Amino acid sequence: MTMRTNMSETVSIQGRNIKWTNLGTGRGALTVFINGVPTEVTRGGIDTKAMFGEDLVLVHSSGVPLPTDEFGYLMHSLQHGEAYFLVPRQA
Repeated sequence: MTMRTNMSETVSIQGRNIKWTNLGTGRGALTVFINGVPTEVTRGGIDTKAMFGEDLVLVHSSGVPLPTDEFGYLMHSLQHGEAYFLVPRQA
């Protein structure tokens, strides 16, 4: 699937429907794979709580959860071409 800028779709992940918005802006955007879906994201801090909700965690394909600050922003930029997965947050 090819995604274009300013497009969105609803994706079912872990039994939840999430509005998946392509955040690509052209310059400064990179493509990553989240649960197998090619997605353009901006470089830098991403608000995971706003993008995916509070009950899902973004995990690198190596199995390492991506660290976020107390507000849900990623501490590091996602890496172009890498695969990530959304998994339920452990209680």
